Amino acid sequence: YDINKLRDKKILIYGAGDVGTDYYYQLSIFGITIAAISDKRASFINFPFRCDIIEPYSIRDYIYDYLLIAVKSERIAKKIKTELSLYGISEEKILWKRPIRMRIS
Repeated sequence: YDINKLRDKKILIYGAGDVGTDYYYQLSIFGITIAAISDKRASFINFPFRCDIIEPYSIRDYIYDYLLIAVKSERIAKKIKTELSLYGISEEKILWKRPIRMRIS
């Protein structure tokens, strides 16, 4: 993602797996505010994110500028985007790009 586009924005990450974890740390390093992380398995996630971990149906209760879909597969990202539209999420707020794995030391 263009980090400059995300600066001074509140971001909601959809997906708490490897990609979501990478996005969380990368955005945090740049000081970008993470409103929450949403995942269908939110109640089972035991990772110490410094934000709320929520079920997808709770997304509408959060204030954010962009929602990043944090999955590797474009096919799955499209499916998630369709599901999010059922929750009333504006398509203009949803972002997905094929992730590039970065090592952060």
